[in-house]
Amino acid sequence: MIKIMVVEHLTEMRELIVQILKSDLDINVIGQFDNADPAIEALQKEKPDLLIMDLELTKPSALAATRKIMETTPLPIVIVSSIAVTNTFNTLEAG
Repeated sequence: MIKIMVVEHLTEMRELIVQILKSDLDINVIGQFDNADPAIEALQKEKPDLLIMDLELTKPSALAATRKIMETTPLPIVIVSSIAVTNTFNTLEAG
């Protein structure tokens, strides 16, 4: 089972991403957050296999959050952006 955390500042987008992920029985969404700070703390405890993170995060930015994650708890990160909603969700649905 693949353990995934989702960090997306828009509630609707986060819920949609989680819904798509949960449709796959091999995926376990172990956390969802609207900003990076609590996600970074949870990463150390939960040890996900993958993080899906919004490119448009603020306080800290996605760039700052990625740097901190890679220094403390490196893992694969998939960056998504609500700017390209259709392409993002078509890609997620494709696997």
